This record gives sequence, structure tokens and C-alpha cells, in this order.
Amino acid sequence: MNKHLPSALFAEGDGKTDDSHEEFDFFIGEMQEYARSVGVKWDIELDEKGTAIKDTAWDLKKLSKTVKGRELKLAVFGIISAAQVVMVDMGLISAEEQRTGPVSDHWQDLIKAHCVMHLLVNKRSTNHVVKIASAWRMLATVSRVEPYEVTVDDVRRMFTVNAACEPSREREVTTMASLRHLVDARHLFRACPLAMHVEGYRKVRDSRARFVSGQQIVQRGLHDRKNAEKLPGRRAFWELVRIVFTERPRTFNDALRFVMVRVLIFCGLRAEESGLIPLDWRRERLFKDSSTGRPAGESGGYSTSTSIRYIGIKRTEGDAYPEEDLQSVPEHFRIPLTESLHSVAVLTEPLRRTLRLQISTGRHLPEYAPDDLVDAVEMYVRLTGNPVYVKPPYSPEIARCLTMYRESLNPANLLELRELQQASTSLAAAVSRFYSVESRALGLVLRQKDGTVSERGVRGRFVRVSDAEKFISNHRQTKSSETAPILLKDGKLQSTADLLFLMPRRAIGEGRGDSVVDVTKTYAVGLADATFLTSVLDGSEGKYSLFREYGKTEEDKRLKIPSHSFRHLQNDELFRHGVADAVITARFGRTSNAASAEYDHRSLLEELSEIDLPDEWASTLGDSKAAQVAKLIILDKVDGPIIRQFREILAREGERPALEFLAAEADGFHVTPYGFCVNSFLVDPCPKHLECFNNCRSLAATDLPENRVNLTSLRANMKLALDTASARPESTPGKQNQIEHARVRIEAIDKLLRTKPGVLVFPDGVDRSTLGRNESIHDGP
Repeated sequence: MNKHLPSALFAEGDGKTDDSHEEFDFFIGEMQEYARSVGVKWDIELDEKGTAIKDTAWDLKKLSKTVKGRELKLAVFGIISAAQVVMVDMGLISAEEQRTGPVSDHWQDLIKAHCVMHLLVNKRSTNHVVKIASAWRMLATVSRVEPYEVTVDDVRRMFTVNAACEPSREREVTTMASLRHLVDARHLFRACPLAMHVEGYRKVRDSRARFVSGQQIVQRGLHDRKNAEKLPGRRAFWELVRIVFTERPRTFNDALRFVMVRVLIFCGLRAEESGLIPLDWRRERLFKDSSTGRPAGESGGYSTSTSIRYIGIKRTEGDAYPEEDLQSVPEHFRIPLTESLHSVAVLTEPLRRTLRLQISTGRHLPEYAPDDLVDAVEMYVRLTGNPVYVKPPYSPEIARCLTMYRESLNPANLLELRELQQASTSLAAAVSRFYSVESRALGLVLRQKDGTVSERGVRGRFVRVSDAEKFISNHRQTKSSETAPILLKDGKLQSTADLLFLMPRRAIGEGRGDSVVDVTKTYAVGLADATFLTSVLDGSEGKYSLFREYGKTEEDKRLKIPSHSFRHLQNDELFRHGVADAVITARFGRTSNAASAEYDHRSLLEELSEIDLPDEWASTLGDSKAAQVAKLIILDKVDGPIIRQFREILAREGERPALEFLAAEADGFHVTPYGFCVNSFLVDPCPKHLECFNNCRSLAATDLPENRVNLTSLRANMKLALDTASARPESTPGKQNQIEHARVRIEAIDKLLRTKPGVLVFPDGVDRSTLGRNESIHDGP
């Protein structure tokens, strides 16, 4: 027994402390005690696959007492079979070594303890708990040791295997956060600290991958954008714009998604935030001319401005904090945004009425009394949301009615549809399947008009409302309406019924064949969350996609676009148009300008365009390369022989001669992937292009992050070449030359990385622009 723990922590006895790790045991015991103190049963009974047996899984939403999000359960503790398949392919294990079943007890305890700390102690989001559990299960599967025995190599191996299973590497990000903020902070594993060593490996791996694959866009010229890969692809962006502004949505859910995409374009909100806009979203502000007291519009300004109210998601270490926020709407977006959000308010009003009634009564079907007997066909429509219950083929009138509803999404067409179906005597097979023997056994009992149970038939039968509500509560929990309010950061509650983007929950049949969803009848009302939108933009093979459904060409149908790229685009546009970074920071609800800088993708040319030269400089240099160099000189971002000579002339002879010299020598400024080159190539280009980091006296260091990324990538490859050459047999031809070549360049790169911006890296180096140029026998040996 751990002497630091009260014996009560191990009242149930697990006997693990002798072979485990003291800090690990203390953490598990601490979280067990906390769980018991709040009435949480620690043990979760699992089946042979590692999945919780019915009614033993932890209901995360109930545990956290949260009022936001979908139902989530901590129920899966099994080994990840897909990871083992990859491990076999990689030769890490043999096919015979593959296992099934749950991860070990210690791993289960770590998952549950982390869940308790994250959810109950730190009061963080439920969504992240599922990601935490998945990450620990992956590490358990790959490492094949107890958690406290995990080493840096185990984590690296897990990242390699996970990359083949999950291209997005979400588990990797979650694992790093868990190692840094839990494992290392509490020294839970024997090999701690782990995060710093693993992070170094990730940086080298990623930089090497970018260098080898050529996917990293290098800022080689003045016009190239920084981190351009974070911006939306040109073709995908404009095709999506065409879709959401000109195509007619073919389903109710797509109508919501079209407007959510427009919100991303107009406002640059996060995907989660685009679905968390209140019905009462509009805020107006009036402006008056201070001198006359009249509306500012009469004096050439704007009399009013519009802001959008939304629930902002602040992110800290992967956790979400909802908070009411405001964002100004640009004037040229005001009308289209207002019209778009108004259309959603009209579409979702039937769902809103249903949800408000459910919230006020606490019942699933509040439009009926609990003892009411409802026609079985009508109850089928209520419980499934499918208004079509007659057997196909449909009459021309019904087909016409369905077509009109898909085109207009007008509920009036659904009223007509109900009237047309009443005369039909043939029910669709789906209705009979819904009232199957299994469903009846679960409580969805069909009755005669007098309330007695009926064993056969659906037409002319009835369902007692209390039976249906009990069936929903016990067996349709994932299709229950989201009635719990959202707890905001300031303690206020935001009713889900007062949000704009409501959707029929789990309307999975909508859009398939002739099926539609009846938003006036369905009882299941949910919120359009981030997945509702991002899943139809990522273009994953086999998934429903807006591009695949509405794209014009086969190439268009294969397009995809990250939802967050719209946020990068709007931030970049604001930077490009000269909006102050403090204003941008405030607009997007950030806490620092440094956070906004991550969204700045301007080219160097665009950054320089914001600098104003003195009048005489501007008139002399005009719009030339010399003007660009002059701006860098003013910013003190470049140095070298030409720049030093310019400053000497400026001090000795004045502005005019100095500017004339600069205009003549301005071609001696070049942007390279590694820094600024300050040599002059009036006739021929440099014969040693991109060897400038190798002791060339014309290379000046910069503070551009892209340059450091490129140098780090180059160093990683040189180090790999050095290690490879060193490992070869001594008899290998050219081994020493290869080692020396790599060693010299690594030293040069290290020196460049240490040099302050604007300073020459190798002031006493060689002029590589002259090496190999016009050489002859008269030039000597």
C-alpha cells in the first residue's frame, strides 16, 4: 500500500502499487476518491471486446451537469484493432501477436481518472474526454506495456502508427496535451518528462516531411504568402461560393448548411460558433454627427452599424468555454447576412415551437396527454420524422407534392401530403418494420381503440403516448431533443430553443430516394454542431459532401475545404487592407495580438506596401525595387555591403546622392528561403543559388519565421545525411567527404540561426556569386 494514501482509497483493493509507480497510484487513488465523493461508480463492467455493458457506461453529459452538446458516454476501453493491423504491416508485431479485448486495468484507470479530473475537477468539455480516451487506448495498443512504463520511443511509435490510421493526427495532438499538462506535470510515468523529448522528435519529423514531400510552400519571393496552405484553395473556395449562393438546397439540412457556410464567409467564425447564433442575433448601433446631432449618414458616414451576437468558443489547451460575444458585420455583408439568417429563422420555427414546449413540460410528446391513444401511423411520423407512409409507387399528386416541398421547404406542402395519403390503404414496409416484434417487446405497444393490446396489424391501431415517451427515454436516447440550456462562462443560461440553427435530430433518411423530413411533426430537435458542417466540407471518400452533391464537374465533386480556412481568409483580408492588429484581435475575441499574427498570410510585398517612405525618397525611388529595399532599411531589417555603403553616403553627402546610389544598386536585394541576399547581380544570376547559407558573405539573417522553418528542415536533412554517412563502413568510397560536407553545412546553418535579424551571417566569408564565374587558367590554381 502506498504510504501516502489513506487506506480508504483502496477499500475495494486493486493490489497494483507494488509493481506500478507511486505518483501514478496516488493520482488514480485521488480521482477514485473524488469520483466516489460525487456519487460516481468507478467500476465499469466490460464485455469481451472492451465495451461497457448496458447501463454501466459513464454518461458524460450527466456527470458534468453540462447543458450543451450531444449525448456522450465513456464506454469503449478496447484495444484498437486497426492499429494492430498497421503494426503488423510495419513489422512491429507478428500477426500472431495481435490481441483483442479491453486494455489493461491500469490503462482503464488512467482513462477514467483523466476523465474525472478533466470533467469534474477542472469543469472542462465533454467532447475532449472522448478524444482523451481514444488517445490513451491508442498508446496502450501500440506500447503494449502498462502506462507508467511508457517511454519516449513508445510515444514516437504510437505517432507513426496513428498517422497511418488517422491522417488528421487528432490523437497525436491530444496525446501531446495530456503528456504535457497531466503526465509530466504530475510525473505519472517513470520516464517523465516525456513531452519535451517527443515534441523535438515531432518538429524534426514534420520539417523533414515537408522538405521531402515539397508540400510546404516556401516564401521564395516577395509575392509568396506565408503559410498559404492554411488559406482555402482557390478553386474549392469559389466553387463552394457558387454552390451556397446559387444552388437550391435539396434537403432541409443542406439549407441550414448553406447559410452556415455563408456565415463562415461573412464573419469568419469557427465552425462551432456558426451553429451557436441566437434567434435574437441582431444588434444595431446608431451614429450621429457630433457637430449637428443629425444622423451621420447625412454627413457622408454611416448612420447605423449591425453586429451579430453569437456564442463564442474560447480555446485553451483543447477545451471549450462558451461565452456570449459580438462581432461587427461589414456594411457590404449586412443585407445578405440578414436575409440568410432570417430564412433560417423561418425554416426552423416549427422545430423551435416543438422544443419550447418540450422544455416547458419536460416531456418528449407534450402536444398529447400521457394517456392519449394516437393513431399508429401518426405516431410513426412523430417518432421517425418521415411524413411518407404509403407504399410506393406514389400517385402523381403525392410525387408532385414531394417535389414542391423539396424545392420550397414550405410546410404547407406537408399538410397537403397528409391529406393525399389518408385515402391510401397500403402502408410502406418501413412502417411495419418500425413496429416490429422487437420494438413491441421494448415497449412500443400497439393497441385497439379501447386501449387493449393488439398483437397484429398497424392500420387502425393506436399507441399510448406514455408508452411512446417511455420507449424514447429508454431506447432512443441519442434521438432525444437537446432541451438542456447552455451554461455560459458568466453563469448565464442560453436556452437551446432560442438558438437559430435547429435541426431534426438524426434525420438520417432525409435526401435518400424520395424521403423528406417533416419538421412540423418530428419530436427530435437538435443543434447544428461543428460536425454537422465540417463533415460535408472535408470531401472524405464515401461521405456525403456538398461538393459531391452540387459540384458541376467530376473534378469539382472531389474538392474539399477546411472550415477553419475561412477564418484565416477573413483575418488575412483585414491585414491586407491595413486594419490594425488590435482591431482584428478584438473582432475575433482573442486575448493577444500574437494570436492574430498566426492568421497573417500577407506576402512580404504586401507588408512592405503599408510602409510610407519620406516624400523625397518616394519621389526619387518611385515604385521600384529600390523603394522596397528602402523600406527594409527604414525598418532596420536588412544589412550588408550595399546597405552600409548607402548609409555612409547618406551621412556624408546627403539624401539625393544616397538615393541615386540605392536606385542604381537596388537589384542587390533578393529574398531567399534562408534570408536576404544583399549582393548585386546586374548581369547574371548567382551561380551558387541557394548555397548562400554555406559561408556566403552576402547573406543577411531575417526574423521571418518561414526562413527559420526552412533552415530547421535543411538542418534535419543534413543531420540525417551525416548520420547515414557515419554509419557506413570505413571502406565506403567518399565517406569522409560526405561527412565533411554535411558537418560544414550544419555548422553554417547553426550560425545563421543564431544571428540577429539584419546582420550579415558570414561577414568574412566568400563571395559565392563570383565562384566559378569567368574562370580560366590565368586565374590561378
